[in-house]
Amino acid sequence: MWTMIVSSVGVAALAAGLIGHRLWQRHTAVTRLVEWVNENWWPGAVYFEDPADVVKKLGAEEWAVSALVRELSKSKSSVRGQAAYVLERFGPTSRPAIPVLIGWLERDDDLRHQAARTLASIGSDAVPALVPLLDSTNKAIRIAAAEALGGMGPAAEPGVPALARMLIDHDYNIFRTAEDVLPKLRRAAMPTISEHLLLPDYEVGETQHGGGCSWAIRAVIEIGPDAKDAIPVLVDLLQNWRCAELVGEALTSIGPEGVRALTIALKHATPQIQADALYGVSRVFDACPEAAQLAVDSLEIDLRVVRERSLEAISVHCDRARSFKPDLDRFLTDDSPGIRAAAAKAHWRVYKQPEPVLRTLIGVLRSNQSRPQYEAARTLPELGSYAAEAVPALIELFKSPDHFTRCAAAYALRDIAARPEVAVPPLMAALSDREVRHSAGEALAAYGSQAKLAIPHLAQAWRRARLENSYDAGDLAKSIERICPQIKLPHGDFTKPVDQEAIEVIDQEVRRALELTSQSDARE
Repeated sequence: MWTMIVSSVGVAALAAGLIGHRLWQRHTAVTRLVEWVNENWWPGAVYFEDPADVVKKLGAEEWAVSALVRELSKSKSSVRGQAAYVLERFGPTSRPAIPVLIGWLERDDDLRHQAARTLASIGSDAVPALVPLLDSTNKAIRIAAAEALGGMGPAAEPGVPALARMLIDHDYNIFRTAEDVLPKLRRAAMPTISEHLLLPDYEVGETQHGGGCSWAIRAVIEIGPDAKDAIPVLVDLLQNWRCAELVGEALTSIGPEGVRALTIALKHATPQIQADALYGVSRVFDACPEAAQLAVDSLEIDLRVVRERSLEAISVHCDRARSFKPDLDRFLTDDSPGIRAAAAKAHWRVYKQPEPVLRTLIGVLRSNQSRPQYEAARTLPELGSYAAEAVPALIELFKSPDHFTRCAAAYALRDIAARPEVAVPPLMAALSDREVRHSAGEALAAYGSQAKLAIPHLAQAWRRARLENSYDAGDLAKSIERICPQIKLPHGDFTKPVDQEAIEVIDQEVRRALELTSQSDARE
């Protein structure tokens, strides 16, 4: 009997001790947190863990919130801001701080945005206090209240009517804030967004305000699958060529239902709208597997621009398109160089067959159309060692009238690692081309010491760039240093004009670079 009593008393004492220890831990953690907020560290104290994290682990958030709410009334702004920051981390538990934070939102310019972030973390409990502020006469208060509601997501649904009024406000900062916030409310904002899908965008010269068709479509893209209710309106908008690209992206973002609606609508659309819509689809191809089937099916539309866009979409997301086994061989021999270039890229990424792809790309490089030549030059490095056969055709591209194509040829020679004795001479010649010299310099630098023969040409190109006060001088100096590390040409001060004294210094640097090159060659 006595043994049982003693045991019971011992267990109770142990339990009381454990509870007391736990309470002591919580009290200590909250005390340290308040000290941390006040930047009042104990002498010699070292905290190896964030005090707020310790409070969370011990389940003492409510104690901490009570203590921190008192800190919100301190006179020192940094202490109040730090307390609000910690309350933000405690989320909905910080609801007792709502009245103080609303006061900051209305009156404290320095801490208004921190108050908005903390209120956003508290969530739905703060909505009733925030919604009336959306109609304030103070612009900063309206914006901060809207940002706080945006941080809550769908929980801020009661604020939609006031945000919709902000959307048609004539103040740029106010309507842009509403445009940013409404899509974050997702399905709750869809009635307002659907209304704006039917409105025209404002024109230059008219009174500006937010909303409008383009904004609403972008909002649908951001919302994604929750915007299914907008599908019928979006399909109607597809007939407007100004927004066809965005509509294609929006319908694909919605998911399978949107893609099915888009597939049906494209069958009756004009070629330009088909092409623009498919371009929009390609930007969000990953979001919906059905979009891969749409791109493959669109290859049957006998229009050059549509087929190009479809092939581009297939090449961007080749893994998804591979499962549909698209027939791409027939496009490798198309009359259009643009289609052949796009088909070669898609064919390589889907099937990894080098022979037909390389043959097609070389043919495109020898065409007389700059854009397909540019695309072919950019695709070649993907073939790795197989692309060596295309080097002569790439060298011919340096005669192209389009400087983007010439730059692409230089980078392609670098990336496919053509033999130095073949690649270095045309790259040296390209250094005299002002629009291509930086690309040629980077390509030569990739060959390292094997491109030492190009140092005199690079030095002269650097001299011309310095005399022109061009930023190319910096890139060319780096290229020379990569080829011959002992040569270190100055990059130049582009804020100062190049006078006669500077020209003499530049010429001295060029002579010194050439002497170092000669000495290096003699040692070898």
